Amino acid sequence: MDEYPDPTKKDLDDPVFNTIWDAIKKWDLSRGNENTLYRGYSGATGNDVMHILNAIRHTGLLVGEYQQPSAFVQKQESYIKLLEAVLDLQNAAMKAMILLSK
Repeated sequence: MDEYPDPTKKDLDDPVFNTIWDAIKKWDLSRGNENTLYRGYSGATGNDVMHILNAIRHTGLLVGEYQQPSAFVQKQESYIKLLEAVLDLQNAAMKAMILLSK
């Protein structure tokens, strides 16, 4: 599985994709590691959104044609779990940035 796939037309129309994009579009993300020539930061991209979205899709919290969170149509409890998953991913990304900066 490609960890950072390009978004498809369907992904770009997905309300969950757009919600994630709205949340991360102003982030500066660490790029590269000790094994690459480039190390630095750059803005978030659609590929970063796809990485997060695919991780969330694998949790089973999403349902429907566009894999919409069931929280938007059924349960607020599921919405809270979805937000917790996104926050966990954000915390993991921050820890990785700290480790890479050492």
